[in-house]
Amino acid sequence: MTSPPAGQALRRRVAVVVFEGISPFHLSVPCVVFGEGLAPDNPFDLVVCSIDPAPVR
Repeated sequence: MTSPPAGQALRRRVAVVVFEGISPFHLSVPCVVFGEGLAPDNPFDLVVCSIDPAPVR
């Protein structure tokens, strides 16, 4: 991993893997903890993903 340019913080990517039947509450927790709402200088890059390309209910 390379260092960020001077004056920029290192951002860590956090992946949340969703699956069929996931509880909206359980999906919301990591989104609240690692999401953009933290602060303008949020150190996390949150990605929500799924193994299956079909829509997840």
